[in-house]
Amino acid sequence: MAPLQHHFELKGWSEVLVVVRFWIIQGMCVIVGLGIFYTGWAAAK
Repeated sequence: MAPLQHHFELKGWSEVLVVVRFWIIQGMCVIVGLGIFYTGWAAAK
């Protein structure tokens, strides 16, 4: 099923819950990405 959020809504999750969980996952991915970037950047100095 596409888009992915509709699958979760059919499983009974509210739209707000889906959006907030996606925001949390996005934030964690940004933190990991920045950590990888700055670790490589600091090692290159």
